[in-house]
Amino acid sequence: MKKELHQKIESYLNGTISIDDLEVWLVSNLQGILDSGDDEIIEIANQIDADLVELREEILSMEDLYDHLQSHLGQLETISVDISTPGVVAVSTETSTAIAQIFVTTEADPPAVVDHHWPLKVVAA
Repeated sequence: MKKELHQKIESYLNGTISIDDLEVWLVSNLQGILDSGDDEIIEIANQIDADLVELREEILSMEDLYDHLQSHLGQLETISVDISTPGVVAVSTETSTAIAQIFVTTEADPPAVVDHHWPLKVVAA
């Protein structure tokens, strides 16, 4: 569901679909989102739903909705990394793969060293 939600938000922001199309998709997929058990996706879907209600009631402007959707898109693109194991860590999302060399030490060792080579190379999936 994360990939589909990402695609729908992106399609709206790019002008490929209308706000009504986004709303119809969200309502028709709400049960699937809830059944996914993914708290992040559920929270984002609930926020978008609330924003759409506020837009219809003229509490929220189109510009504010656009900003909120941009923010949600950023949340969906955030990458989490577990660095409990030393070495090369490869992280995949629905939209990209990032690779970084990370060195981790134990408490008995000197402070942890993390080797950052910015920017991380991002390879399209």
